[in-house]
Amino acid sequence: MSAVVYLHPEPRPDRAGATYPVLPVGAVAHMNALVAAGVSVRGLNLPVERVLDPAFSLEGWMAAGSEPALVFLDLHWYEHAAGVVDTAARVRRGWPGARIVVGGLTATRFAEELLALCPAVDAVVAGDAEAAVLALARGEEAPNLVSRGPDGRPVRSGASATTPQATLDAMDSVSLGWLAHADAYRRMVHSRPARLGPSIDARGQWLINGRGCAFECLYCGGARSSHQALSGLSRVLKRDPATLARDVARLQALGVQQVALTLDPDMLGRRHQDAFFEALTAQSTRPGLYVESFQLPSVRLLDHLARRADPEHSELAITPLSGDETVRWRNGKRYDNAALLERLDALAARDLSVFVFFSLNLPGEDAHTLEATVALAERILDRLPPDRVRVMNICHTLDPASPLLRDPDGHGVTEVRLRTLADYVAYGQAPRPFTFEEGERGFVVPGRDLRGMVQRWDEWCLGRGGGAIPVPRV
Repeated sequence: MSAVVYLHPEPRPDRAGATYPVLPVGAVAHMNALVAAGVSVRGLNLPVERVLDPAFSLEGWMAAGSEPALVFLDLHWYEHAAGVVDTAARVRRGWPGARIVVGGLTATRFAEELLALCPAVDAVVAGDAEAAVLALARGEEAPNLVSRGPDGRPVRSGASATTPQATLDAMDSVSLGWLAHADAYRRMVHSRPARLGPSIDARGQWLINGRGCAFECLYCGGARSSHQALSGLSRVLKRDPATLARDVARLQALGVQQVALTLDPDMLGRRHQDAFFEALTAQSTRPGLYVESFQLPSVRLLDHLARRADPEHSELAITPLSGDETVRWRNGKRYDNAALLERLDALAARDLSVFVFFSLNLPGEDAHTLEATVALAERILDRLPPDRVRVMNICHTLDPASPLLRDPDGHGVTEVRLRTLADYVAYGQAPRPFTFEEGERGFVVPGRDLRGMVQRWDEWCLGRGGGAIPVPRV
């Protein structure tokens, strides 16, 4: 079978730094499936390489190795749109005979446009990629593939495939033996809760526990309807909980102290959650877990984490979005402030750490509702031990395939500036740091001063210490 190279692109190749270094866990599983099938795989995480060596040259690395038959690039998150186009062109110049294939949620959304925009790309896997990746390495016809026809125009393969349960259960998102500087990568993806001292040498890694989503958050390109539109997935898929627990043990044996789960355990249901945590009990050491609660975490989940997770390396992420309950509900989060504070009290009573995320610019949030957000953040920091809590406010960018992009008029958006892949490439190439001018994040909600709102949040953070984090500029 064909030799394969996998490259995780930099969002902005003109600037060194580990911006968005997290590998899509599906891509990790694809490469491990190839290794298991006897394929020679080499992988590079370009953001990590540039951190380790700001002078790192992809061209030099390619020249030092043999040309593979296949090069896989991920375009899962829109932030990598410009990086994929740039990286594919550089690979084509260095390895003119290699077949360059791109996959991921954003690639699926813009498959035909990617082929038109980037002549270096030979094909796009649109949808589930497990069967396609193996078929491509074997030189067989691949399902879910969009490639160039004889006239150069995009052509979709006649075959389609979705991932069966047995394949999902067997996915290996643990092994990184094919990835250069895997240990350095693991050091970069640990969430580092506030209680973890800066001198602690800590490693993390993401682990697939399922696929899909049950919720319809307005801003999310991975919402329930988004999965349906992109890959036909109409329900949440769950990996076998006993297999999942064994994967956690494998990561611990590799020195990983924090395992980040891709899906909220509450969303997978009580039976799955109980089985997973009970299986963890049989292990000799408690793993650190990073869990993102898509709504409010259940008390059941808090109890499991308190009993079976390592508190030093564990953290729960909660996303209320706004201190204004109407804004929160409008954007997909179904709980009020009283319920949130009650659950945070329960979390603190169990000595758990929490990271609370707000969003500055979603529909409904303005200078007035921001005051409710600041007030709620103030109450949260006053309520919890300072080394157990962090709060952050971010600006969301319009996500491809998100419900907001599909119906902007229905949510008070008067102008959309990110619709095509070319728009996202230009967004990725635009100057940084962000200035928070109107429409900079792809959409315009009239009547609010984002720069003033950012200044208000940041000024509040100055008086609250390390637990309050200013609005990110990258």
